[in-house]
Amino acid sequence: MSKGKTTTTAEIPAYIQQQQQEVFEAARGLAGQPFVPYTGPRVAGFSPDQLRQFEATRQLTEEALGYQPLAGIAELAEAPTPSLLGADIAAYQSPFQRQVTDIALGDIRREAELARQAAQERAIGAGAFGGSRSAILEAEATRPYAEQIARTSAALGQAGFEQAQRAAEADIARQMRGREFQAGLLGGIQQQQLGRLGALGQIGEQQRLLQQQALQVPCQEFQRALAYGPQQFGLLQAGQPGQMPISKTQTARAGLGDILGTGLQFYGLFGNPFSGLLGGGSSSGNLGAIF
Repeated sequence: MSKGKTTTTAEIPAYIQQQQQEVFEAARGLAGQPFVPYTGPRVAGFSPDQLRQFEATRQLTEEALGYQPLAGIAELAEAPTPSLLGADIAAYQSPFQRQVTDIALGDIRREAELARQAAQERAIGAGAFGGSRSAILEAEATRPYAEQIARTSAALGQAGFEQAQRAAEADIARQMRGREFQAGLLGGIQQQQLGRLGALGQIGEQQRLLQQQALQVPCQEFQRALAYGPQQFGLLQAGQPGQMPISKTQTARAGLGDILGTGLQFYGLFGNPFSGLLGGGSSSGNLGAIF
């Protein structure tokens, strides 16, 4: 038996079509808007205080770089080391050294003179004044004082020399400390110069960042203009509807087998309703004539 043919028709409801049309028209209006770039300021410049700081830092850096600390350090390094061998010890002796020596020796000489006079008096008393015996007596009387003068003079001279030597050593140590102090000052100046250069470099970095930001602004506008077309196209796509309710209508057309089956059922229930009309004959023949 053959089957009937089934057809399906889908129709979008009218109110959905109306909404779809309205959304699409609105999206097309948005997509048709021209691209309007932003032309206002977007990068803030440096403040007056910052500009003043930049200028002051630049001036201080130029002043600091005007001095060459490395030259002073090299001069100190090349200078000969002070030594006692090249020192003038006499220049460090006390100006009162001779006065002290003269006073000490003067006292001894006066005592020697008193001893010599006593020896003369003894020689006179012995009747030997003016002869060799008197000279021997005087020499013996003054000899201890002469030795004392020699010892005192040597001791005072040695003490003066040692004092002058200690003064020279102290002066050499002072010179070395002075060199170290100068080297420290020169090193500090060099560190200050490096610090000023670092501050100047920071200023340059701030200015570079500002310039870089100013360059990025038109680039961002260019990128935004490139993305404008796809953005507007996306608006049109957003205006297209997604899944919408659809009404379905099915229509069926009966086949030959279905008609025969229906006729046989009708014949079985009511017999041959057309026997009188057909003028007798078999019922099957009459039914066949109907179909």
